[in-house]
Amino acid sequence: MPIVSLQASGTLRRLIQRNKPLKSALYRAISASNLVQWWPLEDGIDATQAASGLAGGAPMRVDIGIMDFIDGGPVGGAGAAQPNVAADNNMSVPLVGLSATAWHVSLWMRGEPDDPGSVAYFVPLEVRTDNGKIYRVVTQWQSGTVNVGIARYESEADASESHFAGLDLPVMDGNWHLHQIALAQSGSNVSVTFVLDGDSTDAETWTGVTLGQPVRATRIGRFGGGGEVSSNAKNLAVAHIAFFNGTTMPDQYAAGLGYVGEAAVDRLTRLCAEEGVPIDITQPDSDPGVAMGPQGVDTFVNLLRECEASDQGLLYDGLGPGLGYIARTSTYNQPVTLILDASQGDIAPPFTPTDDDQGLVNKATVSRKGGSSATYEVVDGPLGTDTIGTYDASKTLSLFDDSRLQRYAEWLAQAGTVEGFRYPNLSLNLRSRPARSDAWLDTPLNGRIDATNVIDATKQHPPGDVSLLLQGYGETASSKKWTVAGNTSPAQSRVVAALNTSFRLEAVGQTLASSLAPGATSLSLATAAGHALFSTTAQYPADFPSDLDVGGWQIRVTGASGSSSPQTLDIEASANTVTIPAGATVKLWRPAGLAL
Repeated sequence: MPIVSLQASGTLRRLIQRNKPLKSALYRAISASNLVQWWPLEDGIDATQAASGLAGGAPMRVDIGIMDFIDGGPVGGAGAAQPNVAADNNMSVPLVGLSATAWHVSLWMRGEPDDPGSVAYFVPLEVRTDNGKIYRVVTQWQSGTVNVGIARYESEADASESHFAGLDLPVMDGNWHLHQIALAQSGSNVSVTFVLDGDSTDAETWTGVTLGQPVRATRIGRFGGGGEVSSNAKNLAVAHIAFFNGTTMPDQYAAGLGYVGEAAVDRLTRLCAEEGVPIDITQPDSDPGVAMGPQGVDTFVNLLRECEASDQGLLYDGLGPGLGYIARTSTYNQPVTLILDASQGDIAPPFTPTDDDQGLVNKATVSRKGGSSATYEVVDGPLGTDTIGTYDASKTLSLFDDSRLQRYAEWLAQAGTVEGFRYPNLSLNLRSRPARSDAWLDTPLNGRIDATNVIDATKQHPPGDVSLLLQGYGETASSKKWTVAGNTSPAQSRVVAALNTSFRLEAVGQTLASSLAPGATSLSLATAAGHALFSTTAQYPADFPSDLDVGGWQIRVTGASGSSSPQTLDIEASANTVTIPAGATVKLWRPAGLAL
């Protein structure tokens, strides 16, 4: 019988092959069905013309002076034209395909005056029509007043600016602003709509005017000279000049800011929608998500991974077409999905712990892209720097601001100092243990798997149950075999103290008042002066049962009594195989950490 071997790769592997960086967020947002002509002005600093954003489109060419380009356009962009005012620079380009009855233009501008009390006046764009009219985008600062909008001139000789639509807003502030102007013929009038930064709007009607069809864009970058334009403005730049038919203006302001402040899962959703990749996201309805910094220029997968790193979630190949994502807050305090009893042969050998330092971090530094940084060090305890030396790690994340950097550093160090062994591999033979197959099939990625009675099957194994999170797996299935090779991590790293749940704070200053023999059903707990007593069943019944670490052994406490030290704790038959001496330290067994 012929045997054919097949190997299938998931969506992520295919997407990784797309190693060409995506265009800037703003570049991608401008594309619209009614887009006619467009110049992103994201050319390199040595460019001598501005390329069209559309295939086959004509470039803007310099017809006066030279044109400088700089790195640093709108946050969501990747560059901008930087006119040299003193040189009276200018680019121009023919306009084709625009309607004579309804069209609009959008562009991003930045500028500021040398002296806020002086006149700063510039026209970054002039549109000429087939009927001789001239439309100029205008920004003027004079005596603390700013006018922004569009002015109409009836002819080359017309020096009047009385035909103006715009707003009085402080846009000459050194920041990038989006100007969108729509013009439409309505009978013998022209309706004019000016929108600034996607929000502030002014609408005017010019009576007795024929709009005309745009045929040329000029004065692009011509901010100085000409008599009517002051040269005492600085940091002047323009980017993403786009012409559209109709008056429906595409939403591009958020994109121009790089979608700064966007939640990580919202960015994942948007990016996947833009690229046509399905994604299934698991996230609590009450979770607003981590606010991201601006979206940069990178490959599609790297942008997704940036969201994953900032949110500390899990991105994976979906079970169907596309991808899956589990938000960090959906990884907290997972309920047990699958219980494996090692004494009954549920776990295929070998099931051995790895006592290594992989993943160990007791000093973490977190930096924000373009921002500050914070460091947190775990000094005390069995995995603190004073005990085992420094195991440091650093991460750079895309975050909205610097306010959470310290908490991120604490989170990474907290997860990196979880006590206990790693269990990177978990093998199941479901052919021999079919009773576990349904529970296995119901176990999702990041699902919790508890291995019980491990010491019964492997005598040298540390005492206690083992709680794991499923991070990935491989299956082998045939008519004679069904095995699973799971990749797991300690569930304790995602056990956090949360509101409306029961959890204990770490015990301090508590020891065994007397020795604890194997199989004992109670213990005597001493609490040093100045420290809080162990809560009792009468006080907080919901605190029980809970687990303690008594001299390294996991002991389950079912109740407690006593209003002074020593107290009596009722326990399940103690699992220790040797007597634990009096004075042994008592603390919580794997205490909950703080959520990020």
